[in-house]
Amino acid sequence: MIDSALAKEFIAYFKKLTDFYKKFFSLESEKYNDVKSGNFKALDGYIKKEQAYILKAKGFEAERKRLMGRTEKPAATFKEILPLFEGGERESAQALYGELSGV
Repeated sequence: MIDSALAKEFIAYFKKLTDFYKKFFSLESEKYNDVKSGNFKALDGYIKKEQAYILKAKGFEAERKRLMGRTEKPAATFKEILPLFEGGERESAQALYGELSGV
């Protein structure tokens, strides 16, 4: 099982990760719309923003590995560890999994 303190860390992490991917998806949608409308000059501005997102994604991956290393299944996916959460924390984690999957 995942203790309450670790569960809260996971939940906070996945809230930040979901927010991150929503913002990244929004950026990519803007980029797509600019390309679609022929506004190729705008592409240069996206490169710097995307590089910042890539660095942040690497930070999220390091955080994921750190958190997963504290579970009994360090190589598992988020979906695979959902049963390890208890009670209300499991409900929160499942809701976040659904939200993250929908991004």
